[in-house]
Amino acid sequence: MLVMGLLAMLAPGYALMTGAIGFVLALVSLLTATVGGFGIGMILGIIGSALCVAWKPVVQPLRTDASSTNSTNSSAS
Repeated sequence: MLVMGLLAMLAPGYALMTGAIGFVLALVSLLTATVGGFGIGMILGIIGSALCVAWKPVVQPLRTDASSTNSTNSSAS
């Protein structure tokens, strides 16, 4: 689960896949661990995986040199 979270942060393009894998791992922990403390870990894992799946990285717009191109074109006219 920790590796899936780190991978989602370091490679945001894979956030959907890592979130889905983390969700499956959280559900598998319910079947494999029946101790009470692991239920809290499962719930936190499901919440974290849901946030990872829903997360959309902020896309920075490409900077264009339109302002410098327009200033050179207008001075030539």
